[in-house]
Parts: sequence; structure tokens; C-alpha cells
Amino acid sequence: MGFFNFRNNFEILVEHPQAEVYKKFVAQIRKRGWTIAEAEQPTKLVFQSKVSLFSWPIDFGVCFEATDTNETILVVESVSGNLDLGRSKGMINDIINDIYK
Repeated sequence: MGFFNFRNNFEILVEHPQAEVYKKFVAQIRKRGWTIAEAEQPTKLVFQSKVSLFSWPIDFGVCFEATDTNETILVVESVSGNLDLGRSKGMINDIINDIYK
């Protein structure tokens, strides 16, 4: 029996400065108790979600690309051991919504 990795790549535009988005994003990751594997402030963040009863963890790589002083593009790559079915996009959207609600 083989082991599979499922990848998902997507981008999200956030209308806030790069350093602010990065700082608040890292705070949300820590608040959720997820593991940060690599952090290059304010451009890159690699982290892993927790295991639940129903799913494997998801590995995330997020690049924070500033378009100008007020906008940042989050370039997200997620890797999971099972089918994602939009779960990774939902998790990132939940983080963004918690930051800017």
C-alpha cells in the first residue's frame, strides 16, 4: 500500500501591509497551538495544523508578497496525507477572518 500526498495551491489578497499581516498571522497560528517549522519575517511561514480524530495534519507554506504599502498577497501551498476537499482554504480563510473581523 502506497502513501499519497495531496497538494493544493492558492492565493489570497489581503488589503493590509505585509508586516502587519505576517505578525497577526503568526499570532493566530500560535493561538491555535499549531507547530511553526520555519519563519522568515515578514515573507515566509511554514507550519502544520494539529491532528484531529477525523483527519491528518496539513502542512502549510505561506509566502507574504507585498504588492504595495497596503496590500499583501498570501501565496499558500498545502500538503496533506488525505484528500483536502477545500479544507486548507477554509482553514486559511478562518485565520484571515479571525484577524480582521
